[in-house]
Amino acid sequence: MTKAGTLIFLHLPKAAGATVLQLLRREYTKEAVHVLAPRGLAAALAAFQGLPVDVRGGFRAVHGHMGFGLHTWIPGPSTYVVFLRHPVERVVSEFYYIHRTPAHWLHPLMMRRKMSLADYVRSGVTTATDNQCVRLLGAPEGLTDITDHPFSFPSGVPFGKCSRAMLETATRWCSSVRVVVGLTASFDEAIQRIRQRFGWGMTGYTSQNVSACPRPLATIPKADVAVIEQHNALDLELYQWAQKEIVV
Repeated sequence: MTKAGTLIFLHLPKAAGATVLQLLRREYTKEAVHVLAPRGLAAALAAFQGLPVDVRGGFRAVHGHMGFGLHTWIPGPSTYVVFLRHPVERVVSEFYYIHRTPAHWLHPLMMRRKMSLADYVRSGVTTATDNQCVRLLGAPEGLTDITDHPFSFPSGVPFGKCSRAMLETATRWCSSVRVVVGLTASFDEAIQRIRQRFGWGMTGYTSQNVSACPRPLATIPKADVAVIEQHNALDLELYQWAQKEIVV
């Protein structure tokens, strides 16, 4: 294991998680990568914490929808990896993904209410449309505040109530030397930095579970974009900060 130690991948929804998991399993083998199930996440985290110390320390990577904090349960060094996606692109992608996926828990509600994109963002039926990245990465109570639903981070912060303090927490974490931040828009470059950090070979990959918008973002009505930006203003600031300070 390199000095970077265990790789902890914080999987922000709709931000390259499936592709990164493919890479991890090719680099480390499937058995060496521990995946925290997105549904029943609180139970999955509790189960991981309950594993013997040597077992927790034996994984080369841990992958899941969680915030910062898992390193406290892993003996030895560890490094976080997280990908950010432009908030407008992420929300639009998720809206269309839910719309075309009957198995998604929000699909029946979306169909019943005949939600438009703007309706979905404003509805409050999920915190996924409300500064989701800052909500997860800047959670005031960290890991312990994750609930049993993969789209509610953290449970103590109501829809529309994410704060600048949470943005500052997320930015501080992402500035740490123990965190590698990438943008999905420059995925190849970010993977190269991860390879260098963890001493990977030239493992190839193919994009997995890609949920691109079925229409160009330029064709999304400006009013809808404005609604998304309004509800994700802190996420947008975090993304712009990462563009300037992290991605090279």
